[in-house]
Amino acid sequence: MKSTIIRTGLALLFCLGMFVTANPAAAGQRDRDRGDRRRCEKECKEKYDQQKRECRDRRGKERRECQQRADQERRECKEKCRH
Repeated sequence: MKSTIIRTGLALLFCLGMFVTANPAAAGQRDRDRGDRRRCEKECKEKYDQQKRECRDRRGKERRECQQRADQERRECKEKCRH
């Protein structure tokens, strides 16, 4: 009998916790943040494309280093967009 009451109580506590965390306002906030992230990532891509165009003027090792630097800056920029 005691175990049944404990199990029922834990199940109700779990359901109550799920109900409390299901906040519809938080979902709307995430949608707005998604638009900001897309805009930020678009800016990162435009900056990356510009850097890649500038790298085309270079030759050999200097060009590879320029491309690697552009790739690294793009990764860092995208990482900043996520936070």
